[in-house]
Amino acid sequence: MFRTDHPNKKNKTKSSRRLKTVKDVPIKERLIELEKNYKQIVDNAQEGIWTINAAGITTYVNKKMANMLGYKSKEMVGVSFFQFMDERWKKEAKKKFERRKLGIKESHDFEFIRRNGKRIYTSLATSPIKNEKGKFTGALALASDITARKRAEEALIKSHDELEQKVRIRTAKIRKSRNLLEKEIKMRIKAENVLLEAKKNLDTIFKSTKEGLGLYDREGRVIQYNPALIKLFGVKRDITGVPRKEIAQNREKYFSYYTERFDDSLKTQKLVYSGEQVSNILIKIHANPPRYLEATYVPVKKATGEVIGMLGSFRDVTTMKTQEVKITKQLFEAEKQKDRWQAIFENVEEGIFIIDRNLRIVQANDKSELMSGYFEKEMIGKTYYEVFDCHDRRGVHYPEFNPVTKALVTGEAIPYEEHLHTCKDGREVWVGVSYTPIFDDKGKVDQLVGVIRDVTAIKELERAKSEFVSLASHELRTPLTVINGYLSLLLSGDIGKIDGEIDNKSFMVVTKKIYSETNRLTKLVEDLLNVSRIEEGRLKINFRKVQFTETVSEVINDLKPIAEQKNIKLMVNNELSGRQDLVLIDRDKIKQVLVNLIDNAIKYTKDGGRVKIEFFAKDGEITTEISDTGIGIRQELLPRVFEKFQQATGSYLKENKGSGLGLFIVKSLVEFHNGKVWAESELKKGSKFTFTLPLIADK
Repeated sequence: MFRTDHPNKKNKTKSSRRLKTVKDVPIKERLIELEKNYKQIVDNAQEGIWTINAAGITTYVNKKMANMLGYKSKEMVGVSFFQFMDERWKKEAKKKFERRKLGIKESHDFEFIRRNGKRIYTSLATSPIKNEKGKFTGALALASDITARKRAEEALIKSHDELEQKVRIRTAKIRKSRNLLEKEIKMRIKAENVLLEAKKNLDTIFKSTKEGLGLYDREGRVIQYNPALIKLFGVKRDITGVPRKEIAQNREKYFSYYTERFDDSLKTQKLVYSGEQVSNILIKIHANPPRYLEATYVPVKKATGEVIGMLGSFRDVTTMKTQEVKITKQLFEAEKQKDRWQAIFENVEEGIFIIDRNLRIVQANDKSELMSGYFEKEMIGKTYYEVFDCHDRRGVHYPEFNPVTKALVTGEAIPYEEHLHTCKDGREVWVGVSYTPIFDDKGKVDQLVGVIRDVTAIKELERAKSEFVSLASHELRTPLTVINGYLSLLLSGDIGKIDGEIDNKSFMVVTKKIYSETNRLTKLVEDLLNVSRIEEGRLKINFRKVQFTETVSEVINDLKPIAEQKNIKLMVNNELSGRQDLVLIDRDKIKQVLVNLIDNAIKYTKDGGRVKIEFFAKDGEITTEISDTGIGIRQELLPRVFEKFQQATGSYLKENKGSGLGLFIVKSLVEFHNGKVWAESELKKGSKFTFTLPLIADK
């Protein structure tokens, strides 16, 4: 409700910001309702309420305060607090404001200048405003108009001084001329009558006012006190003639209630008798219910300035104090709520930005900065389409493509939409966006909260899966088509009758082709099943002690005919000796790793090339390197070669048939054996795949 920053200042620190996500709509509504209730309480308070920020700028005044000074509330907001006083009081006000910054609460009388130029006396109860971290953010003042009381005090002092002056003049004249004695006596009688009339009027005010009043002589003895003072303090015996020191030391003797003062009573008295007014002394009366009084002590002086007594006034400020405590608590809770929302705003995974009815960004969180490439200060004031450059997949931009119009016009939230954004650096990303309207007091859309998520990875995965399904379908269909074609040849008798004469050579070609395509189909299905088992944690590994050299030799012997068909030289360099090659592995799984890597090397090496297999022991591991002189892999694809679905556009696997799952399976199987695998390559020069397995001691 009360802001301690300038209302036109936009900042990112923890100012009042309106925020609402799809999840947070009920909480936002409660905050708005709570704020309305607070505003109604404060606007209709019987005391003037005035808040300023840390720079002394007015952030709020209620109707009572504005009426005191002859302004409207909105005319005072944004204006310096010090503009409503003359230079003498401005200097005093700045001293007081520095004390607020130190966290000191106090009350004092203060003089303001009304809009019409007249002066108004007020009694101010001022308190510092701090945020949850204890940082000073402004000050709160509760004000009461005491002009009438001030005028009465001034009139009393003036009347007393005038009387003294007249008495002195008359006495001097009597000394000079006895002939004027009778006239002087008459004038004295007349003056006394005026004084009696004034005293009578003052007595009426003295007895009828709701403020407790006490008059003390120059020794601090009680001369007079009014009924209001008796009621406020619960005076149970006459205190006329009793010194204040006696009362201060024996309050339970004179008062019905325990009285708690927040000052040193005798020091205050000493200060007043030195000629200084002391205001805003807080006194707590422990009645049922407790009440708070605010005391002001004014020295009573002769015209010469000599102090001859003291006037004490006591005002019941229980309601004001209760309101102050309540408002302070409400402000503290509101600040906590604001801090909570700010923490959520800044730390959610999604980008959040707020736009006004003109589509201009008024606030954005850190994630929005990362997703757009702009800092928040660069975004503020720009339209959302300038920052995010949203468009559809056909390249249609704003204003033809404007996803927020519906929310602005209808006031309905847009739960989720997907479209493309272009970042500051030119990157194009897919985003999922939701828009939620924030309404003003009249129920019109005031702002929109946009929640933005980067779904590029999801889109890429969907595309990869789609391409993989297409690829897998093609790979499954191709061998089936070949098998079906050759079986048709057999069944149609084009290569001879099965139950009669048949061309043996043609029959063997057909049979081998069917067998080859069946193996290819089986390999693809097995790859798919292995991926499924790996991802679901169902892959079984049967560890056995195995001589690694024997396992490699078996794989090389199986693949040597394939290499010879392409005139590829298969080279082996075994640096293991003795019992250095004993490993704990699943023999079949590691053979699958070797087959995948060596077969790939052969497939992607041109005829007449070379494939080299080296394995050696180092640091308790067997390291195996399979290098080739093949086509190589582009550097930007190297980090992804062990991922699934690597038959996407631009993949180095595109030139050869395969599922795109082989290297993913290799990496998974090696890691199941507590090993590591990596790839190195140079385009058009060849590749090298390396994996390690832990050695074990032969026992």
